[in-house]
This record gives sequence, structure tokens and C-alpha cells, in this order.
Amino acid sequence: MKKILVVMGSPRKGESYKVLQKIETLLQGMGEVSIETLWLKDVNFGQCRGCHACIKLGEQKCPLKDDMLAVEAKLLAADGLILATPVYSQQVSFLMKIFLDRYSYMWHRPRMFGKFVMGVAAGGGQFGSTLGYLKECVEAWGCTWVGGLGAAHPDALQPKMRAKLEKDIEKNARRFYDAVESGRVPTPGLGRMVWFRMWRINARACQKDNPTDFRYWSEKGWFEQEYYTAQRLPLINRLLARAIEPLLLRFMRSVYVGY
Repeated sequence: MKKILVVMGSPRKGESYKVLQKIETLLQGMGEVSIETLWLKDVNFGQCRGCHACIKLGEQKCPLKDDMLAVEAKLLAADGLILATPVYSQQVSFLMKIFLDRYSYMWHRPRMFGKFVMGVAAGGGQFGSTLGYLKECVEAWGCTWVGGLGAAHPDALQPKMRAKLEKDIEKNARRFYDAVESGRVPTPGLGRMVWFRMWRINARACQKDNPTDFRYWSEKGWFEQEYYTAQRLPLINRLLARAIEPLLLRFMRSVYVGY
């Protein structure tokens, strides 16, 4: 049975919740899935202080002694994640932003490989920046982004638009279920391979200032690999990523001291 964790970024049972109810019903009709909903309003999350302790010293050294590590364990135990948020000022809700900020260390030390994510945004109808931000964050953690669903004020839609939304919900639920059920992680594109090399440069160059990253990358064996995971990588992309790396290093040296 596949485990799905829903991370609810709304403080109330509004539009996001109604869309999620439809998605959960569809998923349960597609196969055996276990669905748990984590309401961020009920989680003890302090607001990130930007002290960098989690990045430089390790996540256990965060001065905010709250539910961060317990929630990380839930994330790691899930096969699939659904991140749901209302749209606040063309972005994620304050609850979702606090949640994402608390896992900034996973940009440096990703660990969510093999996890499939669907984003859900409900509200005014401009969903690009909201869903794009969710995608950027979870891909940095190592997740596979399956897709994003934008639901524009479902209860206020004209019948034709409501029918279209219902089809979009079903299509996205099916895509997400199939991804989680198959467990097949797509081959990373050139952009993700260059991303890997950028963070590898950072982990190597900053080993004195940030030994936690250097130790993590060393233990994973990533300094000797072409990518985070042992996947077959297209030859042309491997060659291009290798060629781009010196240019990337040159750029980083032109901006930062110590590279």
C-alpha cells in the first residue's frame, strides 16, 4: 500500500480543502492508498530566524525546538506528497511558506529522492508563481514533481468552467497516482544535472565554512558521481554538463570569495 501525505497549508476548511476531498476520493478509488493529512496550522513550527545553524551545523542544531524533525520523518516515510495551499498575494500561504523555509537545509543536502509530489493551489486564478515556487522547492529536496493543479474559486465557477475543473482534478489525480504506483523516477534533464554540479562545487568550496555539507556529500559519494542517484544518464547531457561545469565555477568565483 502506497503512503500519501497531504500537507495542508490553509488555516481553514475552505476551497483548498474541498478540492483535496475530491482528489482523495479519486485516489482511493484507483487503488490501495493510505492518505494522511498534515494540517500545518496544528503543527508546532517556529518561524525561521535565518541563523543558518541547520545548514552549517546540521538540522539537529536548529535553535527552534519544535516539530521540524518529526515532520521530516513523515515526509521521508511517504511515497507521495500533495502540497496544498490557498493563493495569498500570488504566492503560497504563510503556513506553507514557514513549512518550506524550515527545510532550507535540504537544498544543500537533498534526501527526498523517489518521492512524487503534486501541488494544489486554490484561489483567484493566477497560479503560475505559486505552483512554480512549490515545484522549485521540492525538486531542490530531491523530489519528482508530477504536476500542479490550480483551482479558481470552485464554488463560483460557471457550469462549463466547473466541469473543466472536475476534469482537471481527475486528470491530475490519475497522473499522480500512476507516478506513485509505478515508482519510476524520470531521467533528469540537463538542467537538473547542471544543478547537481553547482551544489557539488558549493559543497567542495565551502568545506571549511560548512563542514556539514562537505561531510554529507562525501558520505553519499556524490563528489565522484555524475548525479545524485544511480540512473542511466544520456551521454550528450553528461558531456554538456561536464563542459558547463568550468563555466559555472568561473562565474561563481567572479561573484563569491573562496571558490
